[in-house]
Formats: sequence, structure tokens, C-alpha cells
Amino acid sequence: MNATQGRGITLRRWALLLWCWTMIYAGLASAQTAVVFHPNTDRVDLASRLIYWQDHQGDADWKQANEAASQGLFRPLPEGMADPNFGLTSSAYWFRLKVRSLVELETALIEVAYPPLDAVSFYINGQLRSLTGDHLAFSSRPYAHRHFVLPVKFTQEEAVLIDIRVVNAGNLTVPIRLWSRGGFERHNQVSYGLLAAYFGLMVGLAVYNLLLFLSLRSPSYLCYVLFILALGYGLWSYNGFQAQYVSPDWPAWNDRSPLVGFTLAGIFGILFVRTSLAIGEHLPTTNHWLLAFVLMFAVQCVCVSLGWSPIINRWIYLTGLGANVLLIFTTWQAMRKKITGAEVFMVAWGILALGIGTANLRNLGWIPNNLFTQNALQLSSALEMVLLSFALAHRIHSERRLREQAQAQALSLRLDLVHTLQHKEMELEALVQERTLKLQQAHEALSQRETEMRELAHHDGLTGLANRKLLEDRFHQATARAQRNGLELVVMVIDLDSFKPINDTHGHAAGDTLLKVLAQRMATRLRQTDTLARIGGDEFVVLLSDLPPDTCVNAITHSLEGVLSTAVMWCDIELHVSGSIGCARYPQDSLTLQHLLNEADRRMYEVKQLKKSRLLHIA
Repeated sequence: MNATQGRGITLRRWALLLWCWTMIYAGLASAQTAVVFHPNTDRVDLASRLIYWQDHQGDADWKQANEAASQGLFRPLPEGMADPNFGLTSSAYWFRLKVRSLVELETALIEVAYPPLDAVSFYINGQLRSLTGDHLAFSSRPYAHRHFVLPVKFTQEEAVLIDIRVVNAGNLTVPIRLWSRGGFERHNQVSYGLLAAYFGLMVGLAVYNLLLFLSLRSPSYLCYVLFILALGYGLWSYNGFQAQYVSPDWPAWNDRSPLVGFTLAGIFGILFVRTSLAIGEHLPTTNHWLLAFVLMFAVQCVCVSLGWSPIINRWIYLTGLGANVLLIFTTWQAMRKKITGAEVFMVAWGILALGIGTANLRNLGWIPNNLFTQNALQLSSALEMVLLSFALAHRIHSERRLREQAQAQALSLRLDLVHTLQHKEMELEALVQERTLKLQQAHEALSQRETEMRELAHHDGLTGLANRKLLEDRFHQATARAQRNGLELVVMVIDLDSFKPINDTHGHAAGDTLLKVLAQRMATRLRQTDTLARIGGDEFVVLLSDLPPDTCVNAITHSLEGVLSTAVMWCDIELHVSGSIGCARYPQDSLTLQHLLNEADRRMYEVKQLKKSRLLHIA
């Protein structure tokens, strides 16, 4: 068998294995486990029991969907998805489940709890039982409810195959529940009661602030009223009440009304912030951005009203997110400017931004659909409206307090005028004292700087010893005293032996350490009236002043040679050098420092040559 045949057999084996796995998966999909519905159960969440298929073309009928199921194209929802949520999509989605009841039950209800869906088709055992959606009149619904509900009859003998086809031009969220009739009615009582309280709160706040507007004629109150009404209308339509109670035979408007309400809420919400915080006066650049978003919302509102919402849905969601970020940034800037009420606005818009951001992210399919994300907009908007009402009340209180403060300031104006001159005089005295103190401090700093400069000009930077300039000054002072008192001077030139090998072997850090240690040692062997100077790399000069005539300096020379020949420790290494010393005496050898240094240097080299001769002789 050649290599080509071997590879062909291997490929066929892999193909056979892949086909087997496909058949197994298809068998598992077609053998979906039935949901057991007990008559005492109020509600069953079906997300974990559903399998779904995405019809990209959106034109498949039930037979094609059933064939897709037999081919294993249906699959369960992703792990962690509480409800089916696929964001903005143009595809049709098919959902399949099998339900078996323990007893005969004719009043069970299957619910798709998302009113904005365009088309919802229910199939029972392959037969179309209902075709409804917000693109159709409300009378198309088999059960009069704001959600899409289908009564289902179960028999004890066999499971019922339920297929649900859903299409939506906007966000495609499909919460599917199975209810008993009693459980569904109890749930409706609670949910309708909460929604009634929510919309009642909105109406109450709108009426209250409308009365304030009629009384105060402030445009911010009118903008707030229009904002509440627009947001309330958007949520009213979004929750299915527009289609159920207001325009059941106008499906085209029912489909558009939520986005119309939300875009109008964006317009009036931004205008409310502008007028309440006087953004045009305090933040002109931010004001231009706010007006740009007002224009975008206005264009979107017109487009939605004309029926173009499928084209601009994503644009509307992203504009809503951007507008809330801008409003939070605006109120933050207002807080920095210390504009009255900005803190409450910051909290209110932050809460609403959390709700709108959560709703938009869910609509875009970026976060899952659950109880919190599905109701985040309603919860946050309720808190936001209450906080904004507090903000308006705080504004009224602040304006009244400002008026009272203005009156108090007017009464105290004369006293302020009298005290102003006194304060000015005291401030002038304090300013003079402050300037005087600063001048003194500057003078002291300058003196200290001059002292430091003189110190640097007369001393060696490495060892701190006198440099050549200071040595010359000390020499002139010593010679003046010597001439008056008949005394002598001795100039010693000291040169280190074997210093260069230390630098070459251990580096300049070792050499610098050696020079500083030897300088300190030599200074301890001299009098305070003597001068130790460094005038070269390893060359030192000692000036012995105020000496009686013919004073012997051999003891000092031997003492200095001793400290120079003592080892210096550096990084656990012993550094060894020695010193050669040459001496010249004033006034016998010369009367000038330079000549004395030359003579001492010549004698130092004689000592150095003598040391080398002795070493050669010993060797």
C-alpha cells in the first residue's frame, strides 16, 4: 500500500466518524425530552428546555423547519441565557419544545412575553394555530393580552410538539413561559398592579410639574413635563398597552410608537438639563454637543414616524447610550462649576443611564435577557423621575434662599462698606510684612549661596581639602606673620607611590575612596594652624606655618609617611600605597610659593628615586 492510499483511508475514516457524530447529534435533537407539566404548577420557564434554529433567509415554513430539526440543526440555548435574546437581527428564529401533561388540561397557556415582536407564529403538532404580532391587528391574537398568548390543549396520553416562529426588525427577545390559567391570572394581577402604580406615578409627577410651570412660567418645568409624558408613552407602548387599549386596529403605529416616545424623551430630557442647569451660560462647548444630540433624536423621531425604524434601530440604541454618557458628563461638569442642583441631576441621570444602558445592551444582544435587564428601564426611570422632582424642588428652595440672602446682603451693605477700608488697610500691612519677610528670606538664601560658592571656590571637590587658591591665600597670611614675628614656614609636597595601579586594577571608585581616607588621616597629624591641600590627582601639599627658626620637621614627615603606608580597606580589599615627601623652607629656600613648591617637588622626586634604587638593590 502506498502513502496516497493510506491517506485516503484515513480521510474516509475521519469522514465516517464525523457523519456518525452528526447522526448522533441529530438523533439527540430530534429526541428532545418532553417538559412535564403538572396541573398544580403555576408557571414553567422553558429556556433550558428549548431548542432553536436560525433561519437566515427568513422564508422557511414549518416543513423546512421540521426537516432542519431532523438534520440536527436545532440546538439548545447558550449556557447562562435565561431567555432567548439575539439582539438586532433580520433572521427568523424557530423554537421547539415538547410538553406532556400528567392529566388532561385544556386551560394551559403558552406565553411569549415581549410585546414589540413583529410576527409570532404558533404551531401545534405541525399545524398553524395562530399568526400574530405587533404588525397585525390586536384581534389576531387568540388570547386578549398585551403579550402573545396561546391556549394549548393537552391530553394525558401523548406529548404536544410546539413550534414558535418569531421575527422582529428590532431587538429579538423571546421569553417563553408555560402557565396554568390560575397562575397566569394571579401573575397578571401583580404585574398589572405594578405597572399601574408606575404609570400613575408618571402621571402624578407630570400634573404636579405642569401646575408648577403654570405658576412659575419656567421652561425647565415644561421640558420636564414633556420628558415624563414622552418617556411614559414610549414605555406604555413598549409594554403593549397602546396596541391593547388605544389603537388595536392600527398595527403600523403600534410598531413605531415605542421608538417615537423614546426619541421624544431624548429630546425633552436633554432640553430639561440645558434649561435647569443653565448649560448654555456656564458650559457653551458642552451646550453645542447637547444640541447636536437633540438634532439627532429629532431626525430619528421623523424617520421612525415615516416607518424607517428597521433601518435606524441600531442608530437609535447607540444614540441613546451616547446621550446618557453626555448627560452624565454634563452634570459632572456642572458639579465642578458648583451649579445648584447638579449633584441630584448627576445621581438621577446616572440611575437612568444605568437603566437605558442595560436596556440598549440587551437590545443589541450584548447582555442576556432576564428579569433585571427586561425591567431595568422602568425601574431606573421611576427612580430618576422622583430624583428629578427633588432636583426641581431643591431649585425652588435654592432660589428662595438666594432671595433671602440678597435681602440680608442689602441690609448689611453699609456695614460692609465701613469694614472694607479697615480690611484693606490690614491687608496692606500684612502684604508689606509679607514682602519684607520674603526679602529677608531671599537675602539669607543669597548669603548662604555666596558662602557655598566661596566654599566650593576654595576647596577640593573630592576630599574637601584646601585647593591651590586657598593654599596661596594661607601662604600669604603665614608669610606676613612670619615677617612680623621672625618665624619660618615649611612647604611639603607629597606624592603617592603606586596609586595608578590601584586605579587601573580596581577602578576610580577605589582610587577616590583611598584619596579621601588618606586625606582624613593626614589631617589628624597636623595642627589646626597648618594647611593640607590637594593640588593634583594624587599630589598633596602641607603648609606648616608659625614655626620657630630651624624647627625640625622630621617627626611630622615620618608621621605622614606612616599614615600613608597604612592599608585602606575597600570592598573587603586592602589597598596599599606609600608616599614620597619633599620639603622646602621659607625664607631660606625661597620667598615665593611657586619656587618653594618647585624646590619641594624636586626633593620629593629625589626621595622617590632613592626608594626605587633601594628596591632594585634588594631585588
